[in-house]
Amino acid sequence: MKRANAFLIFCAFFLLDIGAAQADTAHTLHGVVITPDGMMVPEFRVTIRPVVDHPELIRRKHFKQGEFTLQGLTREKYKIIITAPRLVGVKLDVDFGTQQAVTDYRIAILHHPRSGPNPMAEEPGYAVSPKAMRQMIPEAAQDAYERGVELHRGGFLEEALMQYGQALRFYPNYIQVLGDLGTIYLLYNRPDSALAYLRRALEVDGSNTAIRLNIALALMVRGDYGEAGNFLEDVLRAEPGNSLPVYYMARLQYLQQRYGAAERTLRRALEENSALLDGWLLLVDIGLEQKDYVTAREGLMHLRDAMNNGMFSKFVDEQLSMLGS
Repeated sequence: MKRANAFLIFCAFFLLDIGAAQADTAHTLHGVVITPDGMMVPEFRVTIRPVVDHPELIRRKHFKQGEFTLQGLTREKYKIIITAPRLVGVKLDVDFGTQQAVTDYRIAILHHPRSGPNPMAEEPGYAVSPKAMRQMIPEAAQDAYERGVELHRGGFLEEALMQYGQALRFYPNYIQVLGDLGTIYLLYNRPDSALAYLRRALEVDGSNTAIRLNIALALMVRGDYGEAGNFLEDVLRAEPGNSLPVYYMARLQYLQQRYGAAERTLRRALEENSALLDGWLLLVDIGLEQKDYVTAREGLMHLRDAMNNGMFSKFVDEQLSMLGS
């Protein structure tokens, strides 16, 4: 009996040692941060938040020249938040438990605050809709809106909200203001608030496809995939030559884990607009999810060629060398 107890105690310590070794495994996250027009972000901050069930120190680090490396990551899961001046931050979910490699590679694209649904633009499409251009806007409302736009472009979102609110008090059906308010609340990850303004804008301008596209994005954030798909279908029927709703349909299918359909849809978008870096990055993600490293390599190589940047190329080559290993 004593020998049996001793054996059980030995096994318990052995398992504890294995668990401690796994917990102490130090991982590395290597990434690059770019803009939709193919520029490396010159300066940015990375917040490292471990996903654990107890309070733990959150670290913040500053980086320059579009590249970052985080070493000594001993937890299995992290939320990595990347922010930069005058650009919209992104959140990366990192799970080292799902991969064998010690180093993970990520590409993050930071967008302009007023780009709306078009990641390649700096101004939202609803600003030039026919109905919006016919509105008779009081001067006071227009002045407040223009002040809000400048603040919005600069990333001063709280101040922009105040100016947009003032413009609405002067003219409650101001389409551009309603659209921009929806965009800001999407940036704040508050889809319900965004939908309140966007649906109100749609009541005023029912044919505005950019508003419909933003509504689809808000519904995707909220997890209402069926209704989001209906709005995307509306935009596709209204603008059959527009690659953006096709891209977002692919993203919706990706969120639904319909990776085969997402790839087919995405390739249609990329045929129409091969400069859409977000699309090529989505192709990489689809390939990795399916362990289809040929597809992932295709997306990475196109990103490398489109960026035409030595530092970015070196990063991609390093990631390519790890694929499938």
